[in-house]
Amino acid sequence: MTIASQIAFVFCIASAVLLWASTLGYLLVLELLIVLKRRHSRSDPDLPAVAAVVPVLNEESAIARKLSDLRRCLYPPDRIRWLIVDGGSRDRTVDIVKEAISRGDKIELISLPDARTKAEQVRRALSFISEEIIILTDADSSLDPACIGELVHALSIDAKTGLVGTTVKPETRLQEEQIHWRFLNLFWWLEGEALSCAGLSGVCYAARREVLSSLAPDARAEDTHLGLSACRLGFGVKLSRRALATELRVPQNAAEFLYYRRRRGSCYLAEFQKGTAAVKEWRWRFARSARLWQLQGTPWLSLVAFLSGALLLTTRYWLVPCLISLAFGVPLLLLSAVLSRRSQDRTPWPRLFWATGRFAILFLASLVLLKKFLPEQGPIGGRT
Repeated sequence: MTIASQIAFVFCIASAVLLWASTLGYLLVLELLIVLKRRHSRSDPDLPAVAAVVPVLNEESAIARKLSDLRRCLYPPDRIRWLIVDGGSRDRTVDIVKEAISRGDKIELISLPDARTKAEQVRRALSFISEEIIILTDADSSLDPACIGELVHALSIDAKTGLVGTTVKPETRLQEEQIHWRFLNLFWWLEGEALSCAGLSGVCYAARREVLSSLAPDARAEDTHLGLSACRLGFGVKLSRRALATELRVPQNAAEFLYYRRRRGSCYLAEFQKGTAAVKEWRWRFARSARLWQLQGTPWLSLVAFLSGALLLTTRYWLVPCLISLAFGVPLLLLSAVLSRRSQDRTPWPRLFWATGRFAILFLASLVLLKKFLPEQGPIGGRT
């Protein structure tokens, strides 16, 4: 074995072990922690009065569908207030909302034309809200009729939980995006049950007023920011498997997938970097540290493992990178198949496996391309 081969061998093995532990190994640790925790039976407390907020900005193409979505909600009408918070729309968004109100829809319209970000819209809307539990949902989303009830239930049964996210399904035929959300939903649920979820989707979530009041107006990713704030205040963050939501503004091709994942991942990274010293309890610090490492460290470990493995393929140790590929590929493909079956996806296995491979490559590429520095202004009107 030459010196170059020895170096490649060491780098390949070391990077692969660290990468496996940071990804698939982390999932196994979460599973073990859940098994060790005591399970609680589901109870049905009385549903409290809640406020549901929809931040909007120039959502003319989506607002009518969103208003129809609100009408389908099964939460008791006398226990929920609907507030549309406009950040200064210049299209017909406000007109469409006013027309719905004139037809009898029980909706309140709040105009904040000088709000700079979605986070500022939400923070300022609190002055119009007295309820202790608040639902946030984007205009470009569709909720299962029982979604809000499930979110409120998950928040009500556990006083230590301050933020609950939905299980998200993307409205797209792009397999990579569907696979992404299946993995992410599983990952967030496991983390929330075992520790405290270090991320959730802004598509729709329920928060205690105390948590929402801590939202900074300049937050680039208000969902991630709120997760950190909840932990800072001593609350846990979870994902509800029963609360279902569909995201409508999602990638439809590989180029869009790469762009979306890079943009959103950059915002998430910025929030995690700001809050590194926020929480003292080990489980929340562990979850956040794990996420920072996954966003920043695993892409480069992947490159090191790939390049050193490629070099080993030219030596008599060619079997090492092959075995490493199987150690990652087989569990990933099997998990993808199981999650697809749970979602009642009837995609043929060969096509599903090929899509899973493309997803892994595109997702790692998006992590490598994450922006380390972002402009000060965050998302506006529910757009992230």
